[in-house]
Parts: sequence; C-alpha cells; structure tokens
Amino acid sequence: MDFRSTLCPVNLKYFKNQMITFVSRLAESKSQLLRLDRVVGKKITVLGMARSGLALAKILKELGAKVFVSDLKNEAGLRNETSELKKLGVDFETGRHSQKVLQQKDYMVISPGVPSEAPIIQEAEFLGVPVFSEIEVAFWLCPAEIVA
Repeated sequence: MDFRSTLCPVNLKYFKNQMITFVSRLAESKSQLLRLDRVVGKKITVLGMARSGLALAKILKELGAKVFVSDLKNEAGLRNETSELKKLGVDFETGRHSQKVLQQKDYMVISPGVPSEAPIIQEAEFLGVPVFSEIEVAFWLCPAEIVA
C-alpha cells in the first residue's frame, strides 16, 4: 500500500521557524542542558550568519562560549544580523572567511547553507580544527531523549 497520498506535506517555513525558536529557547533551560562541557569556556567559530547561525551564536554566547561568526556575504546584506551580533558583543566578520576563523579555536560549527567542500572547512580539517554541524551542537544541548 502506498501511504504517500495520506501524508501531510511539511511546511518548511513553519518547521524552520519552529526549529529556530526551539534552539533559541535552549538557553532558558541551562540547568537541564546536556554536554555544557562542550560549550562553556570554549572558543567557537560559527560559519554562516543567517537566522540559524545567529540563533546558535546567541545561545553559545549565553552559555559561556567565546564566539566568532563569519559569513561570505558583505555587511550591507547582513545589516540586521550584524546589528544583533554587535548588541550581543559577539565578534564577527563579513565578506570573507579570514584566518580569524581558525586562529586558536576549539572547534567550528557550520550552518546548513555552508557547503562542506568550502575551502575554509577543508583548511580547518587539515589543521585539525574539529568541524561540527548546527544539528550536532543542538543534539549536545537538547535535554530530551533523542531516538533517531
């Protein structure tokens, strides 16, 4: 039997907004978070400054990490994001991924829109800087049991 006709299509915009809200609220439950040892006091680069990258930078900063955010788009295209990062006191760069992305970092987190073949990620891996996805970091911080 084919169940595809009975499945409801996923509203991707709604799902994405729900995920952003979920990730943003993780900081509100600090005492329940798992794996804080992977965040507190760590020097972390976040590649990608769109909504999820911005939300992740905010959470990491609130949990005690020293965060640096980098995006290839120029600052004019990221006005809202750079304004928010300035308010949060998070260091960032736009228009390129400089060596600041790699210097003295414990690890790098890449947003879903950043291709894993990007030269800066290849360089990070070559230099031994661990690279994680936003989903993996969310897994570290999720207080709920994850089945699959």
